[in-house]
Amino acid sequence: DLHSFPTRRSSDLRFLTKYFKWEYCERINPYNNLYLLKANIVTVITAILLAGWGYYEAEKFPEIKNITIRDANIKRPFKLVQLNDLHINRTTNVAKIEQLVSEVNKLDADAIAIVGDVVDELPKQIIPQMQALKELKAKNGMFTVFGNHDLYAGLLPWLNSFVSLNMKPLFNSGIPVDDQIYIAGVPDKSIETMSELMKIDIPKALSGNTDKLYTVLLSHTIEDRKSVV
Repeated sequence: DLHSFPTRRSSDLRFLTKYFKWEYCERINPYNNLYLLKANIVTVITAILLAGWGYYEAEKFPEIKNITIRDANIKRPFKLVQLNDLHINRTTNVAKIEQLVSEVNKLDADAIAIVGDVVDELPKQIIPQMQALKELKAKNGMFTVFGNHDLYAGLLPWLNSFVSLNMKPLFNSGIPVDDQIYIAGVPDKSIETMSELMKIDIPKALSGNTDKLYTVLLSHTIEDRKSVV
């Protein structure tokens, strides 16, 4: 009975019920245990379903998407395999990484680009996982840029560790590859806030492309900038 609750909320509900005949006003009363119980059950079931869906999406094997790019500067076929958001941490199953490595190696890539959020832990905490990732093979090597999670995990430790894992970190820099492709990279925009020395500098990243090769610019996230042409 709404009239038994001397609260402003109850008064408002009595007003609505009296003048507008809203039968559902009683159902949203916080003192109505029956509907509160039903609401809690629905909330718990929804949370379980969403958690299950999230776990499935996180654990399923990544889908392989093929994109073909044609340009006058690309004289012969060049296969670039891109990986992003691996989010490797201490709970990541080594077998899962080994499966990923096996499938990527079957693609016989000319180069591999790992575009940020590679890790979520310090290097010493995920040694087995990263040793498994080290088995990735490409004719012209692996390239990586930093994402925001790589920053959280430790920018300087991973800068050295990526090199030891045969990855070439691109920090506002670039490298000519196979005499026809220039692969450049800039850090995630979240890194800019740390220091003036860590700002995104696209012209600097592209400055090594003196032969006007076809350019691939790697970035985890980047804001629209007038310097991008």
